[in-house]
Amino acid sequence: MSEKKPYLVRLPDYIAEEITRRSKALSSNPTEYATNVIKWWFGEGSPPISAEEKRLLEITKGTKEKKARSTPTT
Repeated sequence: MSEKKPYLVRLPDYIAEEITRRSKALSSNPTEYATNVIKWWFGEGSPPISAEEKRLLEITKGTKEKKARSTPTT
């Protein structure tokens, strides 16, 4: 089993309250629920969450592809 990395996030009250409400409905806790949301996002292929992130990922991808094409193979 791989090692797990802890993350600390700060959320606005209205988001924390919704996570708490939904976790209670599932007899879970807020940390487990938030973890499952992130696992779901990852399972969906980690899509960008904003137009800015999408734009930056496309730039980064293009840069990596250019480097790969220009690297000589032996």
